[in-house]
This record gives sequence, C-alpha cells and structure tokens, in this order.
Amino acid sequence: MRSRVPHAHRGRGAPAGNPPARAPRSRGARQVSTRKRRGDGGVAYLDVQGTLRERTVDALRDRTLRGNLDSATTSWGESRDAMRSDYGLDEMRERAREIRRSNIRNLPALLSEMQAKVREAGGTVVRAVDGAEACRYITGLAQARGVKVVAKSKSMATEEIKLNEALEDARIEVVETDLGEWILQLASEHPSHIIAPAVHLNREQVAALFREEAGTDDVPDDREGLVAHARVRLREKFAEAGIGVSGVNLGVASTGTVCVLENEGNARLVTSQPRIHVAVMGMERVVADWDEAAHILQVLPMAAIGQDAANYVNLITGPRRDGEADGPEE
Repeated sequence: MRSRVPHAHRGRGAPAGNPPARAPRSRGARQVSTRKRRGDGGVAYLDVQGTLRERTVDALRDRTLRGNLDSATTSWGESRDAMRSDYGLDEMRERAREIRRSNIRNLPALLSEMQAKVREAGGTVVRAVDGAEACRYITGLAQARGVKVVAKSKSMATEEIKLNEALEDARIEVVETDLGEWILQLASEHPSHIIAPAVHLNREQVAALFREEAGTDDVPDDREGLVAHARVRLREKFAEAGIGVSGVNLGVASTGTVCVLENEGNARLVTSQPRIHVAVMGMERVVADWDEAAHILQVLPMAAIGQDAANYVNLITGPRRDGEADGPEE
C-alpha cells in the first residue's frame, strides 16, 4: 500500500467549509503589451526594445516593487558576504566553475554513463532535442497513463520550455507546489527571479491573491498564516496528482542519481507521492561522481542566497524498490 501524504504542520490555514480551490489561471493567458512595426521587406516583428523600455519605466515608477526588490537583494547580498568571509565562498565557486568546465568538455561520455546508470536503476531516459519535444513526451505520458493532475516543484527548465502551457492545452491540470511559484500561478505571472520567483510581491498582495483563490475574505495576512493557508490548499493536490515533475540541480553520472535542492519540502512530496516522477534536466547539470556533487551541492545555496545549506537535499536513484515505503512507481 502506498503511503499517504503526511499530515501538514498544525497552524492557521483555510477555515473549514471553504469552497474548493478554483483552477489556477493559465500563465499563457497573461497579457503583455507589445508593439509591432514593419521592418525591411514589410515583415512585421516585435519591437522588443520599445517593449522593454516601457516595462522598465513602469517598474521604476512602482514604489512597492522597488521596496520589495531592495529588501530581498540587500538581505541576500549581506548573507553572501558572510559566506565569503566564513567559508571562502569565492574559492569554492572557482572550483565549481572548474568542475563545470571540465564536465562540459567531457559531456558526451558523462551523459552516456548517466543514461546507462539511470536505466540500471529502473528509470527511463529520454533525450529531447528541444523544449517542444520534451513537452510532447511529458504530455503524451500523462495522456497515456490517464493522468488528470500534475504537481510540479520549482523548475526553471520547465518554465523555459513552457511545459505548463503544453499540459494545460491538453486539458491536464498543473499545480505549482513551490510557494512562490503557486503565488505566481494564481496571478497568471511568470517568475521575476530564478531563486525567489515572487520576490516582487509583498505580503498584502499575496494575501489578496489567496483570498481570491479561496473565494473568501477569511484568510490571514500575516506571514505564518499565509504559509499555513497555502499548505492546506496545496496538500490536497498531492493526493490527486498522477505525475510529479521536478527540475534537477545535479545529475550524478556514476550512480544515475538526480539531486534536487529545496527549502520548503514540497519537492520531496512531488518526487515521492505521485505514481510517476519526471525529472527535467538540462544536460549541463551532469557531474562525474559524488566528490564533484558534494562540492557543488554545498556551493549552490551559499552562492544563491548566502545560506550555508539547503533545508532539503533529495537524492533520487530510480523508482521505488521492493520494501521501500514511498517513492514513484516509474
């Protein structure tokens, strides 16, 4: 018998009797103002420079946005400075660069080894030539397995290939389970930062989105209450999801292991509760062995936000084996 979703941490959240959560709006529906003009030969093209200029001016006039970004970036900068003095972060980053450069030179051999080890562990490897092919495979897999709900952890790779839009076009519900990503999904927006996707929104703006999603004004506006509310709403979806989709911070070629770092614990549920786990990995993420992996896994949170270690380090080698309590079947 598969294990159930663990109980949520006790705290204030959505009150009993709330209406079911409405389906998040498609990010593809977000409207971005653009201009078109004629170039040589009468071909219409987007005036990207003009669009960027207009959006930049609007952003600079937004005092709330400027305050949110200033607060976050100041905090991260101070934390990274502490890592430099306490751990020698600059030297650690240089070694990580050397590892990456060496592995890029040896990429074909490392990818072949990674593929062989994943298959030995019972997994499946699909090499997609582009984002469209990756989306077709994942969408086709969901349709073939009769999956109606897909749960996702934060992944910039899936954001870049527009996986959400592809699944939604196939009438498959997609639920972002990273708190920041879910907030943006409710707002029909894309991430504004690769580390903190909703850094441009403040607490009051988030509370307004949660109230709209829940269909009630009875949603707390303090940080703890908002997190508890989101936890209750999102955990309902883990039990419904037939596929969990994650990104990959590192792939270890010597064992076929994918590594996923996180701070919230949602990726652990995404990669272990649904029947199927799909890990979307850029080929440059592969490392040769655990010595290289250990170094980069230590550097990543330090270089990103000045954190000495990620709260959760998920190491996944193939599907669930006989006798294991959790993990995907595929």
